[in-house]
Amino acid sequence: YLAERLPDELEVAVKIVRSERHRNATVHERFLREVKHTSAIDSPHVVKILDSGLSSDGRAYMVMEFLEGESLTERLRRPPALSATEALHVARDVGRALAAAHAANVIHRDLKPDNIFLCEGGRVKVVDFGIAKAYELKDNKTADEPSLTEAHRVVGTPVYMAPEVITKAGLYPSSDLYALGVILYEMLIGEPPFYEKDAIGTMYRHLHEKPKRVREVDERLNIPGALETLIRDLLTKD
Repeated sequence: YLAERLPDELEVAVKIVRSERHRNATVHERFLREVKHTSAIDSPHVVKILDSGLSSDGRAYMVMEFLEGESLTERLRRPPALSATEALHVARDVGRALAAAHAANVIHRDLKPDNIFLCEGGRVKVVDFGIAKAYELKDNKTADEPSLTEAHRVVGTPVYMAPEVITKAGLYPSSDLYALGVILYEMLIGEPPFYEKDAIGTMYRHLHEKPKRVREVDERLNIPGALETLIRDLLTKD
């Protein structure tokens, strides 16, 4: 909801648990984790939480800065396509957001164009840490907080999911970087490197196929070699 903070009349966005779900303990715990994780990240490229609490009827809410602009998903649907310079601008700011999140020991876990917001004025913000996880690195492995989902469920969006997340081999900061590689590829080409109508087919391709080089997909694109190398490194299977 769009709201106004008193007494300074600042326009803010309010997110609140739906009334029909406010007795669901898992929903509330996930909501509170989103507040905790987002508040822990200090970056101008992550949406800011200004306040949080419980409403009079017991529903969790958070108050966030109000963003004007559009999601990256909306921008990708509208021609013309992003230039290499524009795509790198978005990727750079998302990378800065991820660097700050990982420094705060938070993995986003669902990075995708829907969760990247292009603000008026040119700033890029990462939003929606609803399924993010806090982690601690021990012996080069991540020990994270307890899961709020069933053991057999795959959590995230298959088109942007890293191989180790699909196989449940682990969840790492680099898992977010893999998703960033998919998004960068999609910004340049107009479609992600791996996509099938069914989630299983998409996940299989993430595990077993190499992405085509950007210039191999569209020879008309003037993509510097260093950018091709960056995308290749981000989309490394291991």
